[in-house]
Amino acid sequence: MANPSRAKGTAYEVLVRDYFQDHGWSDCHRLATRAAHDLGDLTGIPRFAIECRDRQKQSLALNVDDAEERARNKRVDFGCAVMKRPRRPVGDSYVLMSLDTFARILDELLADQKQLQPPPP
Repeated sequence: MANPSRAKGTAYEVLVRDYFQDHGWSDCHRLATRAAHDLGDLTGIPRFAIECRDRQKQSLALNVDDAEERARNKRVDFGCAVMKRPRRPVGDSYVLMSLDTFARILDELLADQKQLQPPPP
């Protein structure tokens, strides 16, 4: 790979993919780079578009905007950016999303929890 930045990004995508696979998400795979209608860097995590970022200088706003755009392109509910944490293992990476996305995830978790609880006596 001639472009060192692209090689670095690809290597990080592979680490994140392997992390998800090691944690039971065996359908998680890297997506081919596409110029138009980018669907994110990883697939196989239902309802999510995932962008992986290994950059010296991170732009939080741009990463959230990109993740949400990928979610719209992929027609899924949630977009997030997984950002490399310098000099730390992949499991210590940051996961970035908008507060709106986080609230929608919490709403669904709470709704699921309420369904699992027995009715009051």
